[in-house]
Amino acid sequence: MQRHYTLLPSRYLALLLSIVHGAALYAVALLPLPFAAWFGLSLLLLFNLGRQLWIRAWLGAPSAIVAFSLEDDGLVLTSRSGGTLHGALLGNSVVTPCLTILNVLPGGAHRPHSVLIFPDSLDAASFRQLRVNLRWGALS
Repeated sequence: MQRHYTLLPSRYLALLLSIVHGAALYAVALLPLPFAAWFGLSLLLLFNLGRQLWIRAWLGAPSAIVAFSLEDDGLVLTSRSGGTLHGALLGNSVVTPCLTILNVLPGGAHRPHSVLIFPDSLDAASFRQLRVNLRWGALS
């Protein structure tokens, strides 16, 4: 059984982030705001889009999670910089055929860390094996 997974950059996530941020930009454009407020909000949205693409979709940031391992007592997340986070997999994680969201609470933290995994984030066999492991509890 595979227990270590290496993530790849996701075009699906990049497209989804772009669509959502584009819709938010459109909504801001429809608001009756002064130009300075409209411009500021638009810049913030574009900055956030770039940041989310860099960290989550393209996995280019040093803090981006590029690999994870299923352990008997939880998960080990590995960042691009080589750092690791040991944590417990939370019950509100989501496993579907087109998206898997791992919500991990690192030891001593109060806020969970989410890892978004689309089908193009892993090869097909690994994505299927991960979904089976998570859905049917074959982690031990």
